[in-house]
Amino acid sequence: MGLLGRLFGVKAEHTTYLTFYPCSSGEFNCEVVGEIYRQSTIEQLLVESSEARYNFVIHPEPSNVHDRNAVAIKSEKGDVVGYLSRDAALILKPRLEEFHIARGGYPACEGVVLEDLSGVY
Repeated sequence: MGLLGRLFGVKAEHTTYLTFYPCSSGEFNCEVVGEIYRQSTIEQLLVESSEARYNFVIHPEPSNVHDRNAVAIKSEKGDVVGYLSRDAALILKPRLEEFHIARGGYPACEGVVLEDLSGVY
């Protein structure tokens, strides 16, 4: 919960942004969706670390009942904190599968959890 949320008793909502560094092509930023359903997981992440940036694993979820093309964003502990948007997932999923085949795992990226002026993350 953000400072204003603590002061006024408002439960915070977290917005997570990721920065990808794919090879040498620069960075790619995107917003994570669905994090509103994972507020307690994100709150725990904030409590456990004082870092401003976090490492997340980008992991396809073909068994997702809502979207077989879903790409989950997981904490280093493996907890889902949200998903790539459907548009971003369609673009990145084939590349993630190629990365997985070539390197035996899914890529990690740096991300931040932001708080807006109302105390909402």
